[in-house]
Amino acid sequence: MKRPVLSKEAAKFWDRHARRCENAGLLNEATLDAFVLLCRTYALLQFDPEADERTGVIKWVALCKNFERQGMAFGITAKKLVEKPRDLAAIIREGLNAGQDEPREAN
Repeated sequence: MKRPVLSKEAAKFWDRHARRCENAGLLNEATLDAFVLLCRTYALLQFDPEADERTGVIKWVALCKNFERQGMAFGITAKKLVEKPRDLAAIIREGLNAGQDEPREAN
């Protein structure tokens, strides 16, 4: 698939990931716009959030969340679409239950 006109950083991202996504069937005509948006979001992330003391970190965190969500469909980010976020309370319960299964030493 031919790369559309992108900024320098977005084009680098396209060059690193587009062929793999296309070979996996994740990048096609129907998903092209979403992949271009992912590339552009990546390019926007290439700024120093500390340069803008007032809103830089807020912008960076928002862009990171968007990038993570957008990247799921293309296997770019660590999460997969089928995964659901784990409930913190469930994790704590698992840890407590695991401790109950271990035999206790008698004093």
